[in-house]
Amino acid sequence: MVDSLTNKLSAADVPGARAEKTYLNIIAALLDCINGSLPGIERHPSFASEAKLIEEIDRLFDGYAGLSASNLSRKFPEAKRSIQAG
Repeated sequence: MVDSLTNKLSAADVPGARAEKTYLNIIAALLDCINGSLPGIERHPSFASEAKLIEEIDRLFDGYAGLSASNLSRKFPEAKRSIQAG
């Protein structure tokens, strides 16, 4: 019974893990575009730094789940690692 439940829970986590990786890669790609980290792409003039970007998202999207400065400060580096890992 426990093994069956564990297998079901593990199987249920797989799509979540794939979606998380996809979202992290999207975030990393957008950050690269905003930061001008790609060939032929200039840094977005509205954000002098990633910290300023985080500050603005936190301010503009106050109250939205997952968009607090503390969460973005954790997720942005995680996203960068995700896309570097391939």
